[in-house]
Amino acid sequence: MGTASKSFVLSVAASLVQNFDWAYPILNADGAMLTADYQDLLALWKRSHFCFYQLRFKGASFPATLALATTLKRWEPNLRLIANDMMPAIDHPEVFDGLHLGQQDLAACSDRELQRLLGRRPNFELGISTHDLAELRNTVALHLNPDYIAVGPCYSTDSKLDTNPVLDAQQLLAMLSAIEKEESLPARIVFIGGLNTVRIGDCLQKIASWRPGGPARSLQFQYAGIAMFRQAQEIQACNQMFAELQT
Repeated sequence: MGTASKSFVLSVAASLVQNFDWAYPILNADGAMLTADYQDLLALWKRSHFCFYQLRFKGASFPATLALATTLKRWEPNLRLIANDMMPAIDHPEVFDGLHLGQQDLAACSDRELQRLLGRRPNFELGISTHDLAELRNTVALHLNPDYIAVGPCYSTDSKLDTNPVLDAQQLLAMLSAIEKEESLPARIVFIGGLNTVRIGDCLQKIASWRPGGPARSLQFQYAGIAMFRQAQEIQACNQMFAELQT
């Protein structure tokens, strides 16, 4: 790695460790998880100093999702809870602290629902998934002022059946450049799709080759995952990786 590239990786790592948590944990709820599994996972995330997580309960009704989220919130009230693909979550501020929507979810929103997202209460986070430049342009056109943009999939994943094509390095960097230049988009970027400790390191290498054009602005990167956040060893390995990049 060249000196300039290494310097960029170091600046990214410093941003993550000092000012912005690298982790975007996802709780992928399913019928196989027991009460103790949920409690152990939340306890691990609390020990790991995570501030939030996303609850993904694919195929479940909103009442079922709300019931689970209410229980999770009671167990760990200080962990911010982001709902996945559940527009009614915006009506339950006592449980949900944010909402993550995919492009299909946005397309299904009525004009009234889009207005509600735009006028959402302070501190209620909105995240939007994007998989290519066209979806980025669509996100800009909606004028929803999201709090973060998810970009991917960076790798193949078996956690979802309806996955989009994996982004190659050129496509990934083109999306980063587009976000960097579009100031109406947030500076917070969440990489999604099949990530683990090794692949996060690979993402950092790809970012190191990125040379955005035009006026630069500081971007903040996070990495979403499911399986890797269920293991203390994986979390510690990532923490160590970012710490070593600073030394």
